[in-house]
Amino acid sequence: MQGTGRMSRYISLLRGINITGHSLIKMTALVELYSYLGFQNIETYLQSGNVLFDSSLADTKKIADTIEMEIKKKLGLNISVLIKTGSDLKKIIKNNPYLKKILQLQKNFM
Repeated sequence: MQGTGRMSRYISLLRGINITGHSLIKMTALVELYSYLGFQNIETYLQSGNVLFDSSLADTKKIADTIEMEIKKKLGLNISVLIKTGSDLKKIIKNNPYLKKILQLQKNFM
């Protein structure tokens, strides 16, 4: 895959894997797959299907499509992939309508 040369940090969220015995993917297999695709600094979180990685690609749709196609090709699974940047996640957290309530609950328990 051709990129910009500048590396950016992304998180990919794989939908519906490792739930009640369906669409099972080992995290080691995901790390190998992402490495094969040329991504770097790959980290997974538990068995969640959440993967942090660096890429020189800027087009998150292209990244998602590439990961989906490779999962289908290598693992035989149709998995939807959502790609987010760090700034995307910050916006999501900032605009969470329940954040104030969560923080208040935490304060009450401390």
